[in-house]
Amino acid sequence: VSDAVEMQGAVKQRLEAAGYVVESHLLTADDSQPNGSSKDRWRSVLAEIAGKATPDDTFILTYSGHGYSDPDGMFYLLPSDLQGDCGMVDSALKQSAISSDDLTNWIRPIDAGEMVMILDACYSAASIESNDFKPGPMGNRGLGQLAYDKRIRVLAASQATQPAGEAGALGMGYLSYALVKNGLDASQADWQPKDGAIWLREWLAYGVEQTPKLYETVRDGKKVAGEQGNRGV
Repeated sequence: VSDAVEMQGAVKQRLEAAGYVVESHLLTADDSQPNGSSKDRWRSVLAEIAGKATPDDTFILTYSGHGYSDPDGMFYLLPSDLQGDCGMVDSALKQSAISSDDLTNWIRPIDAGEMVMILDACYSAASIESNDFKPGPMGNRGLGQLAYDKRIRVLAASQATQPAGEAGALGMGYLSYALVKNGLDASQADWQPKDGAIWLREWLAYGVEQTPKLYETVRDGKKVAGEQGNRGV
């Protein structure tokens, strides 16, 4: 939840300061709204955006939470109304999760000129890396192909077989912390080149460059100490 709140606040502030009109949707699950990030909520919000987006718009989707990649290579985001037991993944759990195929179907109608997905979840590169994906028009129909067709920039917190990390002392996932706290709040993402402006391309590149370094810093106790966990099942 803290990742989502911090990300929304920082990005919205930057865009509005630059003169953009921002319409944002915050889907979070906590004690006050246990299913605030349900699968149906995801579907309805993305459908609403698809009905409004135009080629003059920029669409940014960020997710911070748990991810799962099954033995067949299908990637899932875990919504707040997930059914079943994560210790024993079955068909019921997969049906209630948000698969990369679900995301493909929900995002395909969005006709925005610039599109970005930031996935701070374990195994998140699996969202666009399937066993038969080929980066071209004759590739499969999954999210990777859609990203290619629509030129969607996808920033994943981890490799397809790798967990993503979070540190208790940071209060956020490593990727989200690097992008928001270091990149935007501290303006460190103004680096390619350093010109007083943070462009989308250099912001995402900063996340790629700095997230592994932040992890090592925390792991080695150079910056903060705290319980570390991961966002997988």
